[in-house]
Amino acid sequence: MAATEVLVEALGAAQGGVLAQICTMPIETVQKTQVATKETARTIAERIMRKSGPLGFYRGFSVLGSMVAAEKFIYYLVFTYLKSKLGSGIVVSAVAGYMSDIARVPATMPLDRVATRMLTDRSSGSVSEVVKGLLRDNKGVLGIYRGFSAYLMTATKPALQITIFDKVKERLLRNKGMSSSGSLSLSEAFFLGAFARLISTVITYPFFYARVASQAKGG
Repeated sequence: MAATEVLVEALGAAQGGVLAQICTMPIETVQKTQVATKETARTIAERIMRKSGPLGFYRGFSVLGSMVAAEKFIYYLVFTYLKSKLGSGIVVSAVAGYMSDIARVPATMPLDRVATRMLTDRSSGSVSEVVKGLLRDNKGVLGIYRGFSAYLMTATKPALQITIFDKVKERLLRNKGMSSSGSLSLSEAFFLGAFARLISTVITYPFFYARVASQAKGG
C-alpha cells in the first residue's frame, strides 16, 4: 500500500473515531463518572441532565475528540507499518495491535488525563484550568504519565479483540466448509466484531477501572 493511501486511510480512521465518540460519549461520561463517584448510572445521568442538559454529557469533548483522533491515526499508521514488516497471521496481528496501542500512549495519555478530570469533576473549570491543576497535582509534566503501567494492560484490548475475532472467524468458516481466507457475511462480521469487543472489554475492564479511578483522583 502506497504511503499516500495509508495516510488517507489513517485520516479516515481518525474521522471515524471522532464520529463514534460523538455517539458514545454520553455513555462514556456516565461510565467514567460512575467509577470516580461510585454512584448509580441513573443518578449520574439525572444530575447531568438537571444541571447542564444534554450538552452536559459532552463536557470536555474538544479534548476527548482530539485524543480519539490522534489515537486512531497513530494506531492505524503503526499497525499498518508493523503488518507490512512482520507479515500476516493471528499472532502477528495480535502483537502488532498491542504495540500499536502502546505507541499512541505518549501522545494521548495527557489528553486522556485532562478529559477524564473534566468528565468526573464538574467543578474542575476550563481546559486550561484543568491542565494547570494536573500539572500542579502531579508536580510537572512527567507526573502526568504516572500510572503508565495501567495503559500497558489496557493496551492488550486491541490484541485480544483481534485474536478472538480471528479465532472465531476461523471456526465459523471451517464449519461452513470454507478456507480460512474466506469471508463472513456483513451481519456475521458485525456481530462477531461486537462479540470480540465485548469479551476483550470484560477482560481488560479491571485495568480500565483502576486507570480511571487513579486519573479521577489526580494520581
